[in-house]
Amino acid sequence: MVSFRRSSFTKESDFSDATFEDSADFQAASFYKSVRFHSATFLMDAEFRETTFNQGGMFSEVRFGRLANFRRAKFLGETLFVNEQGGLIRVADFSEVQIITSDSLKFIEVDLSQCLFMGTDVRKIQFIVVDWAKIGDRAGVFDELGQLSHKGQDLPFL
Repeated sequence: MVSFRRSSFTKESDFSDATFEDSADFQAASFYKSVRFHSATFLMDAEFRETTFNQGGMFSEVRFGRLANFRRAKFLGETLFVNEQGGLIRVADFSEVQIITSDSLKFIEVDLSQCLFMGTDVRKIQFIVVDWAKIGDRAGVFDELGQLSHKGQDLPFL
């Protein structure tokens, strides 16, 4: 595991083109300046729970191989999740995130069909050309399906 747990990044941070072969733990980290994860690859879980993005960030062309956990993260500056190539997020938890302004969090051309948003004010998020979960003959938020299954195993989001 690579651990940046509770780390403080006081300068602009750039993880572009990085490959995390083991789990990457950024839990409760604070990015005081902008952070970039352009073309980064997370082969295992990516833990951003309770992480603070003070001046935003860019997650463009990022590959999350397993769970991307942003539960209770704080987005204070503009943070973009952009993917023009497809397949950015497989399974993600954006539950109970804090979004300060309506421009703080944007998803552009991203598959959100297995993303949780329970307890998050989605009215403050901009969704531009995204894919949602299929619920019968309509699109919906994955939370509506009740339980998340990944590779035949239930993954509880507590």
